[in-house]
Amino acid sequence: MKKMLGEVRDLLGQLSGPEKRGLYLGGLSVFLILFSYPFIRVTTTALFLETHGAQDSPIVWLFSVLALSLAVVIYSKAQERYPMARLYLGTTLFSLAVFVGGYALLRVETYYTTYVLFIWKEVFVMLMLGMTTGLINVSIKTPVAKLIYGPLGAMGSLGGILGGSLTALSSHYIPVESILIIGSLIILCSYFSFSSVTEKPPSASETKNRNPLKALGNAKKYVLLLGLLIIVTQFCINLANFKFNVLFDNLIDGKVAKTQYLAGLYTIVNFLAFIIQIILTPLILHRVSIEKAHRAIPLVYMIINGLPLLFTGQLWPVAVLFIGFKAVDYSLFSAAKEILYFPLKGVQRYGGKYIGDTICYRLGKGLISFVLIYFQTPTFVDRMLWFFLCLWVVILWFLFHTEFFCDAQKKGWTRGKGLK
Repeated sequence: MKKMLGEVRDLLGQLSGPEKRGLYLGGLSVFLILFSYPFIRVTTTALFLETHGAQDSPIVWLFSVLALSLAVVIYSKAQERYPMARLYLGTTLFSLAVFVGGYALLRVETYYTTYVLFIWKEVFVMLMLGMTTGLINVSIKTPVAKLIYGPLGAMGSLGGILGGSLTALSSHYIPVESILIIGSLIILCSYFSFSSVTEKPPSASETKNRNPLKALGNAKKYVLLLGLLIIVTQFCINLANFKFNVLFDNLIDGKVAKTQYLAGLYTIVNFLAFIIQIILTPLILHRVSIEKAHRAIPLVYMIINGLPLLFTGQLWPVAVLFIGFKAVDYSLFSAAKEILYFPLKGVQRYGGKYIGDTICYRLGKGLISFVLIYFQTPTFVDRMLWFFLCLWVVILWFLFHTEFFCDAQKKGWTRGKGLK
């Protein structure tokens, strides 16, 4: 650990002033976004479950995916005309308007307002984190990323821990709907750190041929398998989420009780993710091959998924399942997945991330949400979860045996020192 911290210090010392500024202020933005998120996520989820029930979760998830897809299309066009800081400010102001307007409508008991609040909660955080990490990515290279992504994610988890703790505390003294407004105001604060980051314009070569498929070339099979991996991970995460929602909705009554329980739960998720990101992720990505790191994740999930089989009908093992899946997804998997994009060069990386993080992520969440609208029995959910966890392992085998990955491996990329 001491040696690793020394390497982090040396790598940061090699960064230029603008690169350091982008990294530090971008990290502060991530902290503030995820600090605000528990206030909004917990309240909108509790209000939705109290109003509509867990059986409607897949429907609102599907609407969220459609809304996010539309937002991504709009933002992709807008980025050609407006600077990122202006888009970020527009997102914060629009989010504030949605949540304040939702608060006003909830006061008169508008039934479908909880749908709108839940959907925008899913959309705004993806847009804002996407813009922030996009600016951070242009400031660092592979060796720095392998050491920095964990601690950087830990800053976000720390924000989530503090936000979750304050949400749980606030729910004892103020109405659930008012907590939503607090989170909205914190979102606005993140703009000031984001706007101070210098945006790096793309080079002339990067702006040519931005068709994702045409840009891939010899990496096409590798990127498509990576996209399939992302789809399957979304299947697993959302199946586990739905499994928890059903039992949680049946056993916990009242929006205040739901808010308090969820706030505590997400605080634990963020705390565990923080520990993984600050300690385990840098060590694993720096000392262990990327293949072993990725192969360990579905195996850990399989172990966690076995707990509810031993304690049927109880909430705590399903809560442990929820915590484990979310914490690992937010920390180790998120960082390890980003590293898989680094062998891609220039426009290839743009195309790979476009297919993986834009198309496949939303496709995976949309497909499983659509399926869960019609098939919600516990037996079906359990069997599908086990099936996709096994499929995850199979996809990894094919991914790490592609010609493109093997070439990158020969160059020393997977051993923690970056491409030579």
